[in-house]
Amino acid sequence: MYAEGTSWNNPRLTKYCSDPQFGNNGFTDNLTLLEPTDDAATANWGSDWRIPTYEEMSELMTSCTIVWTTINGVGGRQFTGPNGNSIFLPAAGYQSGSEHNYNGSYGIYWTSSLYTDVPCRAWGVFFGADDCEEKLTYRNCGLSIRAVKN
Repeated sequence: MYAEGTSWNNPRLTKYCSDPQFGNNGFTDNLTLLEPTDDAATANWGSDWRIPTYEEMSELMTSCTIVWTTINGVGGRQFTGPNGNSIFLPAAGYQSGSEHNYNGSYGIYWTSSLYTDVPCRAWGVFFGADDCEEKLTYRNCGLSIRAVKN
């Protein structure tokens, strides 16, 4: 949602902007969560699916046992909840322009929550074999998603 001819370090946002300094011609809409029309999970799997919020991913990080493991030859993090259910997030790296970086070493997953202080950034979960944390990244990066069902 950048105006044409802008860049990650000098964005002119046309949607999801809470600060006129970042908006195209001072634009703001104060949206802080992806709308269904912009949610990749909804677009790919239908209206029952969406990208999780920052709060949901944060709960996953604080409520689960998290281990680095390999499943079917793929490294990643397994999150096991108090009820024994688990999900595996592969270390799929990220896309930057035409380059795919850190495949097999790091997993970086979007949330649907934007960072309101610097609206060209959004929250994600980052992990490698030795760490797992919530971080901010620029919205134009190609990160993985893990869809959740409503």
